[in-house]
Amino acid sequence: MNLPIPVRTGLVILCIALLTATAIADDAPKPSQDLPIDKAGNETVKKHIETFQGRGAVGDFNIKPMSVEDSLKTFVVADGFAVETVLSEPQITQPLSIDFDERGRMWVVEYRQYPFPAGLKIVKYDEHLRAVFDKVPHPPGHAEHVKGADRITIHEDTNGDGKYDKHKTFVDGLNIATSVLVGRGGVWVAKPPYLLFYPDKDGDDVPDGPPVVHLTGFGLEDTHAVMNSLRWGPDGWIYGAQGSTCWATVSSEETKDVHFKGQAIWRYHPETKIFEVFAEGGGNTFCTEFDSKGRCYSGTNYGSTRGLHFVQGGRYIKGWGKHGPLMNPYSFGWFEHMKHEGYQPRFSHSLILYEGGAMPALEGKLVSIIPLHNRIQVSEMIPNGSTYNTKDTITLIEAKDRWFRPVDIKAGPDGAIYVCDWYDTRLTHVDPRDNWDKTHGRIYRITQKHPEKPTHLPGAMRGFSVPDLGLLSDRDLVSHLKSPNKLERQTAQRVLADRGNPAIHNVLTAELEVARGQLAVELVAAFKVTGGLSDRAIIELLQHPEADVRRLTAQFAGDNRKASRGVADYLEDLAGTDSNPQVLSQLASTAARLNSGAALPLIWKLAQRNDIAGDPHIPLLVWWALEQQITTSQESTLAVFNTKHAWTFPMVRDTLMPRLAQRLAAQPTADNLEALAQMLETAPGAAESKQLLTGINAAFKGSTITALPARLQTALLAAMAQTSTGAADPSTIILGLRSGDAKSHAAALEYIKNDDPAVKLPRIQIIETLGQTGKDDAVPVLLQVARTSQWHSVRRASLAALQRFSDPKIGDAIVAAYNDLPKDQGVRPRALDTLTKRSEWSLALLKAIDAGKIARTDVDYELMERMKLHKEADISRLIRKHWGRTRATADEKVKQIAEVRKMLAAGNGDPVKGKALYGASCALCHKLHDQGPPGNILLAPDLTGYERDNLDFMLLAIIDPSAAIREEFIN
Repeated sequence: MNLPIPVRTGLVILCIALLTATAIADDAPKPSQDLPIDKAGNETVKKHIETFQGRGAVGDFNIKPMSVEDSLKTFVVADGFAVETVLSEPQITQPLSIDFDERGRMWVVEYRQYPFPAGLKIVKYDEHLRAVFDKVPHPPGHAEHVKGADRITIHEDTNGDGKYDKHKTFVDGLNIATSVLVGRGGVWVAKPPYLLFYPDKDGDDVPDGPPVVHLTGFGLEDTHAVMNSLRWGPDGWIYGAQGSTCWATVSSEETKDVHFKGQAIWRYHPETKIFEVFAEGGGNTFCTEFDSKGRCYSGTNYGSTRGLHFVQGGRYIKGWGKHGPLMNPYSFGWFEHMKHEGYQPRFSHSLILYEGGAMPALEGKLVSIIPLHNRIQVSEMIPNGSTYNTKDTITLIEAKDRWFRPVDIKAGPDGAIYVCDWYDTRLTHVDPRDNWDKTHGRIYRITQKHPEKPTHLPGAMRGFSVPDLGLLSDRDLVSHLKSPNKLERQTAQRVLADRGNPAIHNVLTAELEVARGQLAVELVAAFKVTGGLSDRAIIELLQHPEADVRRLTAQFAGDNRKASRGVADYLEDLAGTDSNPQVLSQLASTAARLNSGAALPLIWKLAQRNDIAGDPHIPLLVWWALEQQITTSQESTLAVFNTKHAWTFPMVRDTLMPRLAQRLAAQPTADNLEALAQMLETAPGAAESKQLLTGINAAFKGSTITALPARLQTALLAAMAQTSTGAADPSTIILGLRSGDAKSHAAALEYIKNDDPAVKLPRIQIIETLGQTGKDDAVPVLLQVARTSQWHSVRRASLAALQRFSDPKIGDAIVAAYNDLPKDQGVRPRALDTLTKRSEWSLALLKAIDAGKIARTDVDYELMERMKLHKEADISRLIRKHWGRTRATADEKVKQIAEVRKMLAAGNGDPVKGKALYGASCALCHKLHDQGPPGNILLAPDLTGYERDNLDFMLLAIIDPSAAIREEFIN
């Protein structure tokens, strides 16, 4: 939304007046300009750093930090709960993540080197401020390793009074380290581009030597979004997350060059040395959480949601333009966040499923930290088929201290909740200034008040020390699997896995014969992590009465990609008989991991299940498993699915077959096109043919169809004729346009002349297709529609489609019609945008401005700068005449910000006029409270949850809106 200065000024006044923000005087302290010029590897980068305008919550330098005691007084804590500070500066600074070991000690990662890695120079920045460095940093222990300021510290409560009274540093001098994990005889550290292992067999907290590099290749280009959040999974693998703006090409000793773009949950097996992506996509993933049943979750930076329920092999929404596509180009779909009801402002950075046994009011609830709004929120988990929705219940903490920035949350061995506070008003990473506060940091403990403390709880809540699980026998560790505290159970599992003693299997077997509920789940996981899960055991456990046991066993069975015939048979039987949607979801995930002989029968059995055809996850999981069979065993796959009988099942009809057609068309080899023709010939009726045409159309979107074999051409024409109902069918027209059919082209031109509201959406789709593949005789019709349609969206689509043609007369026609175009809903801006795309059209626009026919103020600086890029003498002359010798856009906007700030300090705005202006301009794309775009379809972020009392942020966002484009709106 690039608006002329008077409009922008009105919007700023509106924001201040409506939202009761206090105007900041012009002589207020200015932000520090601590530019990291020494990090620039060349003059281009140096200039970029000097001129780049920060985006997002850049920090409020008018608010001073509070003391630990005064800050805590600002916390509004939910009734029945208490919060206390357990660690703070100068003992710790910039705490980023915490973990607990088997002795109940807290390990803290202090991210003090952030944001710039020591010893590296930036040789290039992209538009999102992602850096390219001059070299790959060496790991610690290497002769050329450059030390940083990060460190990992250990904090212990030696007498069980709830106070950390003993402190030590495990390792320092780390250079961008984000997470620590204890286990397997040492300590694992996420230090991109590496996963490091510091051996410490004697457990004396002194590394036995330099770290071992287990993984390489994690991205480092945005240290706000690097690898993070190491956790032990229920299967004995190390799980971790990666943020959105880093890419990775990861290798281990056994696995080479696994490439993924942006956010993901990944896992690594320390013994087999296998690395893989567990699920990809999501928000800016900076959290890995497992519930007591072994289900995986993470927080997000997206909109009004709490986070994501990650299933194995799942593919989730992300900002495609900024972060890149999914690993598999034939995914043809993705999962959304868990649907949410409650507090809307973004974002839930990290979360836990609380199952600590000490706080009944929170048991089984989702507890999320919301750093942008200084808040910790509790939500309930509501089953939604095989996944969940979330609904807020209580606000656990709301701090009035703007410096409170929770960045990690964990449940402790005492059943309390521990929260890492970064403590800084700044949050944004898209700002080259290194003006982060590096002198503060706090960790809090949240407890529930009890009239009497439960006797079963360990740790501070009981008043004595947490037992050292590392000193217990294997048999005693198994008894701790019955604990009500999830962390205690998970730690006992991890210690059993560290030891890997097969002698414990007899104990586990005896317990499992009678165990039910949570204990049964724990025992199965213990079998897995200690290496006792044989094929025979898997077959028995797939028949277990507990659904979570069957689900976990189905997941574990997928780790052996060559499943035995017996295991494969039982998986197939389970797919046909089990009634639990999460078991069926996992079976679909497992099918994608098995060899074809085991996978295809399992996929077919799931595809026939009508009861799960509408599940939020399962149909796409089945598709992703089926898609792999197209590569490995296409002939046998089509023999099963390309039959009239297969069409009778809803999942096959609505999810699988359209995507199967799209998959074949998207890779148009001779075999695939032959198979596609066969599918069209086999389709039993018009409805089924239309499903296939929909898939084919999606495959060819944005392109033309050429050189089709005769059999496929015949099949396409027959299907198009079959689906025609007398009236023109939009999907048939679009497919005909792409295949160059003259009759379809003529039909398209007639169709888009129809201004009936019932055909508005397909009309826009046909207009877009004409812009991609149409002939020149479409131009007069598109111009007519742009001039006359009653629907602004149709006008905008027509103007956009005209950009693809080269006729010089288009510019003259749009200029002539400009003053008759609607002023609202973006029609005129779209016309101007089109006119600037070609030099002849730009000149026509500038001549109209010169003649006084179009107002110069309608053209914003971005469009003017774009026209300068044509480097035409007449264009440059007219720009100089009407705009002068312009300075760089960034400088101009900096000046505007200063002018508006001064004006705001001098007077008050008119909220009534401001609200009307907002409704006419901003509300076309943005939503604020209950006012937003028609149909409630957001084309820009919901403003309700933004820090609207932060004048620095609001001025930048309004005057230079293109500087901050959220991931989901990049496209």
